[in-house]
Amino acid sequence: MQSAKPSNHSLISNELVLASTAGFINHEHLFDTQDDVVSYMLATGAAAAFGATKDLKTQFAGLGGDKFFNKGYASASRLLLGFVCTAILSVFS
Repeated sequence: MQSAKPSNHSLISNELVLASTAGFINHEHLFDTQDDVVSYMLATGAAAAFGATKDLKTQFAGLGGDKFFNKGYASASRLLLGFVCTAILSVFS
């Protein structure tokens, strides 16, 4: 007489299906959002750099550090350019 016990193969596949739908981390989605995190970090850095450079330039205007603050604007512009590029790449991926 044959028992109604399922084979090991069906048990393993059923467990994998249950494990994949039980709320575990979806690795494809995790790797898909990393470019978004980098984009947000670049945007936050660019905004902070522009704000800090503008505020500090007005406070230290009498000391004549225009070259120093212009370098701050240049680095903030590069961060902004990096954000724009990663945002475009995020749309295409």
